[in-house]
Amino acid sequence: MNPITTDNVPHELGDDISDIDMEEVPAQLEKTLKPTVHETKSLFNISIKELWDSTNSDEEVEEYKTDINIKQKKFVDYIIAEHKKSEESLKEYEATLVDLHPSCEIKPSVEQQVFLDQSPDIQNFIRGHLEFRNRCEAFWVKHEQMKELQARIVERFQLLLNQIALNAINQNLANEPKKPAKQG
Repeated sequence: MNPITTDNVPHELGDDISDIDMEEVPAQLEKTLKPTVHETKSLFNISIKELWDSTNSDEEVEEYKTDINIKQKKFVDYIIAEHKKSEESLKEYEATLVDLHPSCEIKPSVEQQVFLDQSPDIQNFIRGHLEFRNRCEAFWVKHEQMKELQARIVERFQLLLNQIALNAINQNLANEPKKPAKQG
């Protein structure tokens, strides 16, 4: 057997691969591809003893519970801290708004105060408004009645004009000389 050149083969395999038996290669590949004992286990071939040995002990369960309790407490503490931060930042923001727009009291001058003192009070204004509103509603009712009356008048005049036109047509037809009828 001639040695095979290994120009493209990595150096881990060596320079000469002629010592590999080609008949053993499929068997070696088959052996590497076969699943191991652990991979072939299923629910049906697990014994009770193996299942009992693989279960968690009471200590592991307690550790898990304490770990969960610690994580819950950390989460609650985080939420409370973030809520306090948000309240503080909101207060700081509101404080900046007050500083930007300070509320100042505007006092009217003497003339303005005299005018305000002589102005009508709210009760009189409301009474006047109610009277105005009643007059407005009465006007709308009268306006609707006038529109209906106007529509009826237009309709009657249209009927009258149609009647006059019909009478004129009939009179013209009556005065027209009669042509002799064709005799056939």
